Amino acid sequence: MKTYISLLLFLFLSGCNITAVNKAEKAKIYDNFITTNKLTSLKKITSFRLQNFISLDNSHLIISTTPTKNYLISLMSYCTDLKYANHIGIKRSIASVLSVKFDAILVPGIQNEKCYIKSIYQLTNDQVDALSHLVKDSP
Repeated sequence: MKTYISLLLFLFLSGCNITAVNKAEKAKIYDNFITTNKLTSLKKITSFRLQNFISLDNSHLIISTTPTKNYLISLMSYCTDLKYANHIGIKRSIASVLSVKFDAILVPGIQNEKCYIKSIYQLTNDQVDALSHLVKDSP
């Protein structure tokens, strides 16, 4: 019986470790994408009006303000349920402007989380497609 419990505990802890590694690997994928594509960090988006969004994971998303204006948003911390969100809200300190550090993505749900923006990078439509494929092909 002790052996059985030990085995279950080992498998449980191994599973937790694999999840943490995958999160770290995905963060590296985004960092490498930013470096490889020489994306420049923006302090704010002016004339901001959210049209659409794509959740990449619980710390990154792509937002669109027009069909040709897309942005990669990195959040300061892990934002529970962002990956599975059907809709999001935006908390802005200044109307029609989205700023790093002061503004947040709101994920409706049980916790109604407020996730502050760490960085913003402008993307082309081709970069949005490439980034979406990177995420799908990652572990």
